[in-house]
Amino acid sequence: MKRLICLFLALCLLLGSTPLALAAYDRTKPPCQTPGHEKNDGMDHNRPKPCWVTGHFACDGLNHEKAACGIWKHFNCDGKDHVAAPCGVEGHYACKGKHEPAVCGVEGHYACSGDHYADVNKYCTAEPKHTRCQSTQEHYCDPENGGCGETYLCSESNSHTTCDMCGLLWCDESLGGHYTRCGNRNHRPCVYSMQGKTWRSSDHPVCHLCGRGKCTGRHGEGACVDLCSQCGAVLKEGKTHRASCGKHYVCISKGLDHSWCSKCGKLKCSDGTATHTCKK
Repeated sequence: MKRLICLFLALCLLLGSTPLALAAYDRTKPPCQTPGHEKNDGMDHNRPKPCWVTGHFACDGLNHEKAACGIWKHFNCDGKDHVAAPCGVEGHYACKGKHEPAVCGVEGHYACSGDHYADVNKYCTAEPKHTRCQSTQEHYCDPENGGCGETYLCSESNSHTTCDMCGLLWCDESLGGHYTRCGNRNHRPCVYSMQGKTWRSSDHPVCHLCGRGKCTGRHGEGACVDLCSQCGAVLKEGKTHRASCGKHYVCISKGLDHSWCSKCGKLKCSDGTATHTCKK
């Protein structure tokens, strides 16, 4: 009962305030309702078509044209700053945001351009590590630490890092080097040398089917790569010849359209013909 009374009182209050709200709009005045503005005074008092910002009228003295930034719904009268952004990048404006200094902390670098996070190369030896935007910074491979004396770019740090199999730097090939085409870390030349063996590249060929070393695991059709169960063709890793309909295989159903027919509510390939005929 109390809820009904409260609802009734609220309705009465709403109905009672409506005439007051309507009375607030003076029809003898122009649409802008600005004090001192009159109809037929030679001014345009309507809403400006370019911006249509709530409360803006053509007679309010503001510039209602589209802003120079060109961003959707940005106008000279919206109170935003549409000047060129501090980053200096052509076409960037302060009103779009994301032009604050980048996290790398490098003077003149802004968040709106490039990638400034510290993962350009996990082998970077700088402290703190160089960021992606500093990939052209140089390092010195110090001979006192077993280095080759070369100066190299940060983006090439992996060529001067420590081999986790023998402990030498990758630029130190005194044990025969560290790279092997097969990709197996246990098959690196340096490991063979430490075991008193001779490393031969011919012993580590790469499989042309899967791209991995033949010296590791079984290789060949059906071994390192799958074959299509329908046509027997070699499939790329994670691929299948099954059509989008889930019913057919594209390799043995060429010419069929496996899409959905919105008219009859069936797959176009369901009738097994290349030309689909709707049967409602």
